[in-house]
Amino acid sequence: MLLRALTLAAVITAAAALPLAGAHRSAAALTNCDVPDSAVALDADEQAFIQLLNDYRAQNGLQPVAVDTALSRAAAWMSIDLAGRAGLDHTDSLGRSPWKRMPDCGAASPGGENLAAGTPLASPAAVLQAWKGSPGHNAIMLGKDFTLVGVARHTAPGSKFGVYWTLTFGYGRPAAQPPAPAATPTPVPPTPAPTRPAPTATPTAVPPTAAPTRPAQPPAPAGGQAQAQSHTVTFPAGVTTFTWSGSPAPVDQLFASAGTALRGVYAYDAAAGRWLRWSPRLHPRLNTITHIQPGVRYWLVAASPVTLSLP
Repeated sequence: MLLRALTLAAVITAAAALPLAGAHRSAAALTNCDVPDSAVALDADEQAFIQLLNDYRAQNGLQPVAVDTALSRAAAWMSIDLAGRAGLDHTDSLGRSPWKRMPDCGAASPGGENLAAGTPLASPAAVLQAWKGSPGHNAIMLGKDFTLVGVARHTAPGSKFGVYWTLTFGYGRPAAQPPAPAATPTPVPPTPAPTRPAPTATPTAVPPTAAPTRPAQPPAPAGGQAQAQSHTVTFPAGVTTFTWSGSPAPVDQLFASAGTALRGVYAYDAAAGRWLRWSPRLHPRLNTITHIQPGVRYWLVAASPVTLSLP
């Protein structure tokens, strides 16, 4: 079983999504987010997943998340869209990132997204367990500031992976009325997937992906403060936020002692609407963070605890 996850950066993990087959769950692209109401309403398995998710959050001392129609609409759009494509990516067939797609579907404050595909992950328990086993996906499911959630499982016989899951999170309170985007339907995929006979063998589960978590607006307090005057600071495994309070420091020098445990450091550029990153695993030309700046909120992703020696 091959699994992949992407949260704030590329982090290995597992997941799966499954949209229902049939014309009633076919996707149509609008300037907003047009999917049938039947695709947005949660079926029994999707409701069971939400219950399992909230049980898991409660076990970790977190508040439950409430189902939000707009986030479920965004999840349904993405699961259906993925079924017509060859791979698993958070950018949809219209070229929209989760932060563009979720508002197009009516979500006021998007927060995070997990994706997964493959028939071995068709059941609610299987996909939850897969996401729990991935540090990146798990961190999104246990986001303490999330209050809203949407989920969609889409089954598409004859597609590459057969089953597709999308899990979306947001901030705020559920809308009193479901959003009703109105526009003239347009065909979705730029390259429609050809019709294929049902596979004779069970497809290999695809690497699930988790989208970068966007901080709530206004941002929640940072998870940690890296003090320049401290001798050392330790970050736990998983995803940790911090705000640098020292002088500007070259990122490659600051994290030189982290070794292979460090997967990457990320910051959100609100003005440009994009994520910046630095990872020792990337070619220098692909890194978009050169210095850690004071007062900026960063996300650090680590495979195991990272202890830094600070100046």
